[in-house]
Amino acid sequence: MIPHDFSDGPPPALPPDALLRESLVARLEQQGRLAMPRVAAAMRAVPRHLFLPEVPLERAYADEAVVTKWTADHMALSSASQPAMIAIMLEQLDVAPGMRVLEIGAGTGYNAALLAHLTGPSGHVTTVDIDQDIVAAARAHLLAAGLGPERVQVICGDGAAGCVENAPYDRIILTAGAWDVAPAWWEQLAEGGRLVLPLALHTVQLSAALDRRGDLLCSASLRACGFIRLRGAFAGPELFFTPEETRHLKVLAEPPVPPAGRLAALLASPSRVLPLDPSAPLDGLRYALAFMESHVATLFASPPHPLLGQNALGILAPEGDSACFLAWDAGCRIAPQRVEYGAATAGLAMERVVERWYDLGKPTLDDWQLTLHPHDYENAPPAEAGSFWIEKAYWRAELRVVD
Repeated sequence: MIPHDFSDGPPPALPPDALLRESLVARLEQQGRLAMPRVAAAMRAVPRHLFLPEVPLERAYADEAVVTKWTADHMALSSASQPAMIAIMLEQLDVAPGMRVLEIGAGTGYNAALLAHLTGPSGHVTTVDIDQDIVAAARAHLLAAGLGPERVQVICGDGAAGCVENAPYDRIILTAGAWDVAPAWWEQLAEGGRLVLPLALHTVQLSAALDRRGDLLCSASLRACGFIRLRGAFAGPELFFTPEETRHLKVLAEPPVPPAGRLAALLASPSRVLPLDPSAPLDGLRYALAFMESHVATLFASPPHPLLGQNALGILAPEGDSACFLAWDAGCRIAPQRVEYGAATAGLAMERVVERWYDLGKPTLDDWQLTLHPHDYENAPPAEAGSFWIEKAYWRAELRVVD
C-alpha cells in the first residue's frame, strides 16, 4: 500500500452535503436495503438536495419521502420518494451503461438523475410527468445538477402514453402507483426488457420487476411499497373515500363497495376480536388476502383506531352486511388480531383465506410469482390448482407460490 502524502496537510474535508450523502448510503447498506455497488455509487454522486431546494439539508438526506405538491384537501399529488424505496426499485430495474430508460413520474427529477448516472454518457433517460409545473421544476433541478436534455429529456404528458419518440426502451420504471400495465408501456418496452412499477392488486401495492418474455410479463422480484396513485386517463377504478360521520377514517377499495352510510354504521357496530398467531409471518397473510380475495379494502385511521391501528387490510362484503380486518400495529400497541363487524359473511371469507394460506405453507411475498397474461380469453391458460387470478383491463394477473 502506498502511504498518503500528508506533506501539504490532511486531505480536504468533504462538504456537508457529501457527508450526509455518505451517511445515508452507509445506513441503507447496513440495513440491507442497498446492495448493488453501482446503485450505491449513483446515490453517493447525485446531490439530492439540489432536487429539494426548499428543504433543509438534513431533511433532504433523511430516509423519508418528501411531499412536494398537495391537493386543496391535503391529499399528496407528488413527492420525492423515500431513498430506501428508490434504492430497492433501482436494484430491481438493474440498469446498465448505454441503456435507454423511460421513467413515468418525473417528480423532482432526482430519480431521473440517478438513472442518468447508471446509464452513463452513452445512455439516455426520458421522464414524463402530467403537470407542467412539476416538469419545469424537474428540468431546473436537473440543469442545476449538470444534466441537460442530451442526458435526460423531461416531457409533459400523460405517462400512460409513454414516449414513443424515444422508444424502444431497455428499461421502464414508474414512480407512481398503477392499477394496470398500459398498452403503451408494453409496446415501447424492448423484447427482453424490464418494467418496474408499483402495481395495485386489490388495493395492496407491490413493486413488481417484470421481464418481457414473448407475450408475457414475468416477475423477477416483488417488493413491498406504497406510492401515490397515477393520475390521468389511465387512473384505476380504486375509490378513496370517507364513510359518513367517520372523518377520522378513510377507505380505499375497488367497486363494488357498500354505500358510505351503511359502511359507517357497520364500523360503528359492536366488533368481535379474534387473535392471530404472532409467530406466523403475518405480512405474508396480508398479501395472500389481496391475491386470493376480490372484495378487499384498506382502511386508514388518523388518529389510530383503538382496534385497527393506523391502517388495516380487510374484506368488505359488497352487500354491506359485514366486514373483517387483519390488524396489527406495534406502534399503536395493537397485537395481531382479526376484527369482525356485522354478519358472519366477511369473517367466514377471511377464515377461508387464512386456512388456504396455511395450506400453502404460509408464504411471504418473496414466495410468490406474478405473471401477466394478455387479456385474451381464447388463449388463456387453463386454471391450475394454486393459481389465483386478478382481472385487469388489459392483463390477467396470475399469482402462484413457487418452490
